[in-house]
Amino acid sequence: MRSLFFEIFRSVELVWALWFASLAALVGMVVALRRLHLRRRARYLHDCEAGAAYSLSYMLTIPFFALIICLMIDLTSILIAKIGTVYAAYAAARSAVVWYPSGVSTGAAKEKMTDAAVNAMTPFASSKHTVWSSFSPADAASYVGAYEAFAEPAAPAEYIAKKYLYARWGLDVATDASLDYRKDVTVTIDYKAPYHLRGIGLLLGTREPIFGFYYSNIRTVVTLESQAPRVDRPNPADRPLGIKYVPAIN
Repeated sequence: MRSLFFEIFRSVELVWALWFASLAALVGMVVALRRLHLRRRARYLHDCEAGAAYSLSYMLTIPFFALIICLMIDLTSILIAKIGTVYAAYAAARSAVVWYPSGVSTGAAKEKMTDAAVNAMTPFASSKHTVWSSFSPADAASYVGAYEAFAEPAAPAEYIAKKYLYARWGLDVATDASLDYRKDVTVTIDYKAPYHLRGIGLLLGTREPIFGFYYSNIRTVVTLESQAPRVDRPNPADRPLGIKYVPAIN
């Protein structure tokens, strides 16, 4: 539980601080506006010939008010993406502790682990930024088909495909998993969480050189106990999990 609490803040400490500061500023502005008795002042401005001059101060504060609201919206999307990376990292770690000791090749185990992370991250991924130059919509066909088989009513296929492809592009999954049961399995996920408002991204993010949008890199690290067989043999290849994974026959 302690490590999970820490992961919520890893690599997004500044985002949390700015989010709470923006929330406090927004609440403070709302409370201050209520104290000004806006209805009475609005009636006075309507009756007063100099009302336009008095309203100038309000007009000057609107951009700051809008900036705070936009900042909260974009930072909230970053924090939601952070929650998604925690879920994706645990999914990848659970896959790693099973597939790496199963006897399949390291490449196949890594592919299974990456697929688990991408599938878990897709609901939290962005659909605004397309990455068609890296992947094609056909790469998301299996995921979209599985989604449409269970979701009622289903969201548009193009929308789901964009989220899946961005998760596939924006995730980097690494692990130190092996057949050694004495070593815990650690999975590290890096995710390019995009800013949807260019102004906010310009202030807080990093510019993506190919697609041109701004993002923050979110890192999440998860460690689980190895599920390799507890058999002491010199060669790890001589002690696989002993379970063959075959597709079910309908």
